[in-house]
Amino acid sequence: VPPKADLRWNVGLFLATAATVFISGYLFFGGVVGGFEYLGTLFGILVTHEASHFFMSRRHRVAATLPYFIPSIPPIGTFGAVIKAREPFKDRNQLLDIGLAGPLGGFAVAVVATFVGIFTSPLIPLQEASHLSSLPFTPLLMYLVTMVYVPANRVITLNAIAFAAWVGLIVTFLNALPTAQLDGGHVLRSIVGQRLHSSISLIVGLAVIGLGVAVNPGFLLMGFLMLFLSYMGHPGPLDDYTKVSKNRFVLYALWVVLLVLSLPI
Repeated sequence: VPPKADLRWNVGLFLATAATVFISGYLFFGGVVGGFEYLGTLFGILVTHEASHFFMSRRHRVAATLPYFIPSIPPIGTFGAVIKAREPFKDRNQLLDIGLAGPLGGFAVAVVATFVGIFTSPLIPLQEASHLSSLPFTPLLMYLVTMVYVPANRVITLNAIAFAAWVGLIVTFLNALPTAQLDGGHVLRSIVGQRLHSSISLIVGLAVIGLGVAVNPGFLLMGFLMLFLSYMGHPGPLDDYTKVSKNRFVLYALWVVLLVLSLPI
């Protein structure tokens, strides 16, 4: 039986991250109301993500920690959260189910937040938008929704809910990429062997670093982290020979849809 975890770290990091996220919303979205809107929306995405991992682990009877949230400086306020399995995965079905549960849960909330945020964000005339700065990239889902909703002579200024959805979609995309022991890496490892997994992880890490150089430096840290983690490999499940059950292949399709719709463009 795995040793009992010290929950003080989980609680402390949760409170610290809630504080940094609230401060981000407070500073950039008009005070207390903006702070709570940003905190509630972003934590709705992150907590659903981590709870989906946790309860899927419980369903498969795999011991797992509670999430460790990671605070950050404004304007984002967090680097997300991590949850650790405290024992090896038994087979590839477990690896797929537990790895993909988090991104799917968080993505579902991010989709709702995207529509709510876009439809409640103010629209201003195009000629009045020259002083505004634009985001360096936009998740495909958010781009499509704004294309349909925002008239050609208007510009949308994202409110706290919409910006939290933007952050949630980007975090979901990066986490679901097929690399290392991130969630997408678990999904990939449920399909392929260790050697191919290591090669793909390396390529994805280099690609994210390329995004950091060509698009936005914010990707650099994540890219180097992926590169570092890819060298550590992935142990895979205890039963590394039995393939994933056929009825789970719909989950791979959902994984691809998630990656496409959250893709930053």
